[in-house]
Amino acid sequence: MRFDTGPRNLREPKVLGMSGSRNRKFAGVGGRLSVAVDPGGAGADVHEFRLTPDGHALVTSYPQVDADLTAIGGPANGKMFDTVALVIDVASGRQLFRWSAAEHVPLSESETSGKLTGDVYDPYHANSISLDPSGNLVVSLRNTAAVYDIDPATGAIRWQLGGKHPTLAADPDVRFAFQHDAEFTDASTLRLFNNSDGPESRGKSSVEWIRIDEAAQRATLVRNQEHPEGLVTMAMGNAEALPNGNTLVSWGMTPRISEFAPNGELVYDAVLPFGTYRAYLDALPN
Repeated sequence: MRFDTGPRNLREPKVLGMSGSRNRKFAGVGGRLSVAVDPGGAGADVHEFRLTPDGHALVTSYPQVDADLTAIGGPANGKMFDTVALVIDVASGRQLFRWSAAEHVPLSESETSGKLTGDVYDPYHANSISLDPSGNLVVSLRNTAAVYDIDPATGAIRWQLGGKHPTLAADPDVRFAFQHDAEFTDASTLRLFNNSDGPESRGKSSVEWIRIDEAAQRATLVRNQEHPEGLVTMAMGNAEALPNGNTLVSWGMTPRISEFAPNGELVYDAVLPFGTYRAYLDALPN
């Protein structure tokens, strides 16, 4: 493991755990259970378990369904994983909202079309669910290379950034693919981890900050942060805003974590023995 000589002390990180089985999700700090959520018959998936300030849990589920895949060169009696975003009330365990990608996103939108491998096709592959400033769901689908803003009352897609048929007109500098961890950092700025690598490689991985103008239906690049060594990571990865204004970055399957100043200066960098799905920095509780 290699560290720089900066002020960070890795003996004092927050240990935020997320684990469980198909039928239950757990979260805790420092090895202590904080909350357990049972999604019921929907089943749970490891990609997202996010607690919201209003007492809800945002959870991903990957139910296997029968599907006609002939539109993308597959069999008429095929099988695939749907991607489902769930909103669950933590106190009661009641499911408040369910959004199915298969019911709203055509199979032809998948970037894996023509790459039907294995017994069960994975056309969507949700890897993050968060809330926009108005309380709508922000869902990242890795395998469509797109981010969707979803009305939690109707399930309608309010806007789509990226993918084959975006509804937001993006400036040429807004380029990402196979992304993770899409979330708003302020009222109009969406931050995401741009893997830019997956079924095919499209460049270096980075963190992107993108200004979303819903009224004008436009997306503008605010900042793109690459690693000085030009890291590329096929999967996983995230970013966290730190209290000092810097940004902590997990490079996913590439076993690195880094900290960047607002001007892009790399102020901390560590090589780990293994990759990290997401990384967060804080002090351990007493």
